[in-house]
Amino acid sequence: MFGGAVAATIVRAARLTLGIELPLSDAHFTFLAPTPAGSATVRVTPLRRGRRFADAVATVESRGVTTAQASLSFSPTPPSLASRDAPRAAVEFPRSHVSFDGAIEWQPARPTRAGVILSRIRARGGASTLQPDEWACIAADLIGPGALTPDRGPFAVATATLAISLIETAAPAEWWHQHLTTRASDDLADGILDLTSADGRLLARAHQRAALLPAEAHEMPQSATAFANSSLDSLMIGMN
Repeated sequence: MFGGAVAATIVRAARLTLGIELPLSDAHFTFLAPTPAGSATVRVTPLRRGRRFADAVATVESRGVTTAQASLSFSPTPPSLASRDAPRAAVEFPRSHVSFDGAIEWQPARPTRAGVILSRIRARGGASTLQPDEWACIAADLIGPGALTPDRGPFAVATATLAISLIETAAPAEWWHQHLTTRASDDLADGILDLTSADGRLLARAHQRAALLPAEAHEMPQSATAFANSSLDSLMIGMN
């Protein structure tokens, strides 16, 4: 399962267990093993249930293995904050790419440079009904493209940790702009991602660490952002 989708599921389970309507403010996810498709158990332990703040820890278990752990904090969204230096998406978005049975639309921008990706993403169909903080988990899981180099063959992304801080909200059906800066060395990658609205408001900031595992092209699952055969050409082959 795509790590962002696992994180979104954890957020939903925690909110239901806590019995709150507060949005997610901060979360730290640790991925211990792949979560296979199919049934899984999310165990949530409430730490605090308050009117303004709530906290919980959670684990995901599948087939007798703990695959992910998370620490989550929920609190009210502050008033709108104008972000003067929020990265603006590049003007040119050549093509859209849709994946997960039409649930996600993603557009990489041109031009890009090594280690830096400008793109935008939005939910379609049933995915547009996700809560904004659940959608943020999916939109924030984007380290792979920044690790691409001409001499790197097909690889899978095994996320180790993903930390997200949410600052403001926007509807998942709107374009969320992604500004990713990645450092990659051998089989390790470290990425910082800003999510902004179309008008430049900073929505969330994420920090991700991952291992880059060699893989064959035929082994690649479809990624959330539809990198394969994208407008970034044949480099975008097989990342999850």
